[in-house]
Amino acid sequence: MYGKIFGGFLMRKALELAHTNAKLYCKGRVAIRSMDQIEFKKPVEIGHVLHFDSFVTYTDGKYIQVKVAASISDQHKLPELAKLNHPTLGEEARVNTNVFNFTMESMDNPNVLRVVPKHYVHTTSYLEGRRLLNNTLKRIVN
Repeated sequence: MYGKIFGGFLMRKALELAHTNAKLYCKGRVAIRSMDQIEFKKPVEIGHVLHFDSFVTYTDGKYIQVKVAASISDQHKLPELAKLNHPTLGEEARVNTNVFNFTMESMDNPNVLRVVPKHYVHTTSYLEGRRLLNNTLKRIVN
């Protein structure tokens, strides 16, 4: 409607990617336990090239916190960057539109491999994932 992609469609695609990422990360079946903080930063127009990036940000025992970031290619920046023959053409022409956070539970593996951040950017995602997972566990237990 109105030339924009429905937010529920984006959420479904992000959930499918998060589920696949968690399944590959823990090497087994996973169950979706919570859909946490969601940010709709910018509308996505029909016809834009849409990118999804999925990250496992934090793990605790059998629980996995997954973040999915959606972005679109900025059609105005692409010709300028193409003229410069820039090696990171796709990355620099992206505009972030949405962020989705999901909590998954490993059904087969009670001790999922821990996430250890290596850089400052990873550390901030790690701390955010830890906060979201702890809040989810409080809701599930209580």
